[in-house]
Amino acid sequence: MFQITVFEMVVLIVLISTIGQLIRQRMRSQKISREQLKELEQKIRRIDELEERIRVLERIVTDPKENLRRDIGAL
Repeated sequence: MFQITVFEMVVLIVLISTIGQLIRQRMRSQKISREQLKELEQKIRRIDELEERIRVLERIVTDPKENLRRDIGAL
C-alpha cells in the first residue's frame, strides 16, 4: 500500500476544494448567462413591437388622407 504524508493530504484537500469552487462558479455563470439571454430576447421582442408601432404612426402622420381629415376636422 501507499502512504500519504500530511503535506500530500493538505495539497489534495486544497486541490479538491479549488476544483469544487471552479465548478460551482462555472455553473453559476452558465445560469446567469441563460437568464440574461432570456431577458435579452424579451427586450428584442419589445423593440420589434415598438418599431412596428412607429412604422404605423409614421404612415398615419405622412398619409395625405389623414392630413386632409385633420384639416377638415380643425374647421
